[in-house]
Amino acid sequence: MKWFLPFSLSRYHTLFIAILSSFGAFCYFIPGFPFHRNFHIIALVSAAFHLFLFLFFKNLSQIMPWILSLMSTLNILLMGFVLHYSGGITSPFTFVFICILIAEAAYGIEYPTGLITALGVYLAVILAEFLGVLRPYDLTARQIYQSIPATLLVVASTLVFFVLAGFFYKIIMRNMRKKLQTDQEEKEIILNKLFRLEASSQIGLLVNKIVHDIRGPLGATKGFIKMLQTEEKISPVAKQDCRVMIQELDRISGLLNHMTAYSKPCQTSMEILDPAKILDTILSIISFYPETKNICFIKRFSSRDGHGIRGNKEQMHQAYFNILKNSIEGMDPSKKSPSIELEIDADARNMTIQIRDNGRGIPKALLKKLTREPISTKKEGTGIGLLLVKEILEAHRGEINITSQEGMGTTIRTQIPLA
Repeated sequence: MKWFLPFSLSRYHTLFIAILSSFGAFCYFIPGFPFHRNFHIIALVSAAFHLFLFLFFKNLSQIMPWILSLMSTLNILLMGFVLHYSGGITSPFTFVFICILIAEAAYGIEYPTGLITALGVYLAVILAEFLGVLRPYDLTARQIYQSIPATLLVVASTLVFFVLAGFFYKIIMRNMRKKLQTDQEEKEIILNKLFRLEASSQIGLLVNKIVHDIRGPLGATKGFIKMLQTEEKISPVAKQDCRVMIQELDRISGLLNHMTAYSKPCQTSMEILDPAKILDTILSIISFYPETKNICFIKRFSSRDGHGIRGNKEQMHQAYFNILKNSIEGMDPSKKSPSIELEIDADARNMTIQIRDNGRGIPKALLKKLTREPISTKKEGTGIGLLLVKEILEAHRGEINITSQEGMGTTIRTQIPLA
């Protein structure tokens, strides 16, 4: 039987029973005490037993953990004798069996001996008295009230065991709430893992399907152009145009290969990268977008001598291109001074790259879902941009954190370990 109560409570609970039993044994010398004289003998045995447990509780519980289960069983057997010698089925101590069962539930019934013994002892005493095997001792409430010590003994026992029963009930509820909370947390962890796996799988399937659907007509177009190139009737200018078209088709094919690589992060070559050069390259490309004409880009790159990150160059370009593109598309056209700040800083372990804009911001309802499921506020958006960013960063042992306030802007903070 596990004892989930604090050690001191279990020990002083034992001391209380020893004192109460000693008082019951002492009452033998008080004239007019209503209980049978054997009741006092049982009380004396119980007092000695519990006093011994109190004095050596710590050593016994450490050396022989099963002693707690044995103590519970012996308590119940002693209570069987108390029940018999204090009135049987009308005994004022019947409620103690209820307290014992509640205590067993609070402790957790790992060994069912306490529960089985309590039920067996109670039924055995009642059945033995009913069949006449044991002579029942009649004890009325009037007889108890006529003896002040007997009244105090019953009242004190009842009150204290009621308090203990209430305390045990609180323990049961606390353990249940804790278990429910733990189960819920474990469930959420498992669901998050499953969702991440599912999201990653769905992105991979989506990319592969798109690539598969495009490669068919792309290959047919390329083959037709090559056949056209061999025709003698076409002019040299047309042949040159054919060469240019084939080159562009090859470039599209290369982009498709990159798409399939992005669906499986970190399976390509890794190298030491300078985040500043990555952002500068992305800014030079993204500056051709018409939406960037009125946006002020502010760079705050701290000194990074000897600092770099290990990663795949193309994947890093893709990740931060997606972030910057989202920031640009999230700008409010009516804002007078739209700006995007790019900040790079490094500590002893991580490189921090932060991109902050003063755009429309993201609603709170969507903020927590952005890196968990495909969500887009754009008409033609797929919602997988930030999911892909998260996949790439996590494949590089990095992380992403998004904070936003509607009307004020959005901050995306990423951290990647230093090489």
